[in-house]
Amino acid sequence: MRVFGVPSPACGMTRAYMSLMQGDIRGAFQFHPLFWMPPLICLLAWFRRLSDRVVYICLFLLLSVWVIRFVTMFPHQIEPMVYNPHAVVPTILREIVRFLN
Repeated sequence: MRVFGVPSPACGMTRAYMSLMQGDIRGAFQFHPLFWMPPLICLLAWFRRLSDRVVYICLFLLLSVWVIRFVTMFPHQIEPMVYNPHAVVPTILREIVRFLN
């Protein structure tokens, strides 16, 4: 978010784990509904059961949830889907527009 100003597909994952550690499962799902996926992938990799198909399904889920969250949460600036106007790319673009005007 510090480079482009928009949330990444995994944005909110750390806060989801923090909520989970405090026993707030509902809060964890609100911060990122796929917080359960990285531990599952690690377990599958540990037991050598991680296939390409599972990786593709997880990537599809991650990108799908990201798009859904963008459409439903980002326009309303609901945490963690907020815009950072002070990120590098928006700042450069603002300066270019200001220079050209």
